[in-house]
Amino acid sequence: MAWRTDRDGAGACPDVLILGGSGVFGGLLAREVLAAGVATVTLACRDRRRAADVCAALDAPGRARPLGLGPLAPGPLREAALGHAAVLCAAGPFQDLDPGLPAAAVAAGAHWLDLADDPGWIAGRLADGPLHGEATRRALRVCPGVSTVPALAWVLLEWARRELGGARRARWTLLIGNRNAKGQAAVESLLASGLSRPRTARLPWGRFASFRFGEGVAALEPIAPGVVMEFRLALEHPEALRLLAAASRLARGLGPAGRRGLAAALVALARPLSGLGTDAGCLVAEVEGGRPARRLRLVAHGAGQRMAILPCVVALRALLAGTQPPGPWGCVAPWGLMAWEEWRTALAASGLRLEEVAG
Repeated sequence: MAWRTDRDGAGACPDVLILGGSGVFGGLLAREVLAAGVATVTLACRDRRRAADVCAALDAPGRARPLGLGPLAPGPLREAALGHAAVLCAAGPFQDLDPGLPAAAVAAGAHWLDLADDPGWIAGRLADGPLHGEATRRALRVCPGVSTVPALAWVLLEWARRELGGARRARWTLLIGNRNAKGQAAVESLLASGLSRPRTARLPWGRFASFRFGEGVAALEPIAPGVVMEFRLALEHPEALRLLAAASRLARGLGPAGRRGLAAALVALARPLSGLGTDAGCLVAEVEGGRPARRLRLVAHGAGQRMAILPCVVALRALLAGTQPPGPWGCVAPWGLMAWEEWRTALAASGLRLEEVAG
């Protein structure tokens, strides 16, 4: 494992490799990992110069370095991951990634954590018997979906189930402020998943247009049998959301390359307007359950897009700090990595506000 001395030479930290290091979420991950003080970072992307620019912006000499890494494939990734304690994947869209990437990280002796919200990707990694066996043999963990969906969505659902004594229906609505940076990979994932069934959502800051977004919470079905679930997306500016919904309909007939081009155009179109509005972000869970039936509204608040990467940083901190029990190794869902109480406490300690709201 590679260890790098920190800036003042007083100690050393394990190194982690961040895929998609020049993107919105990759940069946020790097900043948060460095702030937590648990690791140094290697930012990997196709263009080393872009990764170098992000490293410079982090202002962390000796603690962040760039790496040029071509199109993601298992062979190059295995070589790049050698000497790293973990690989953090923020390089979406996950629908288009090579499913052999986590095995390449494990072969290099590194844990794998990713920000996937695609249920096919998550279920595929959790059901990969050879991957699970090899990660277990090496005392490593492969944990997909440590992001807003499904990790944070599960934290709110489990909280509600404990308060209500069970759950029958659950709806999550993610609100993204207009000032939040629009990452191309995230937009590609939205286009691939699709937006449908418009409705008005009542959120802490008022009423917003929302659309049903993909099937990300389908990953929760094995641990929430019988619960009718829905995940929705709301943007601060309704016109932007309607444009995105129209683009998602257009994207149905496009392949990966076409979606990539459309996503790039949407990101460029949004850039001049990004100074308007706020950088607010929240995930609202509306859960019905109990006898007699009651409703509970729970909210997770986080400035900017930080909320999306916090679960990954929390999981990494637990893995590298040695606070985890010796197992389960192998492929584990976020709810198998730590107990709910630990997740809730760690997220709150990281600055995420978790609260119950009226109505």
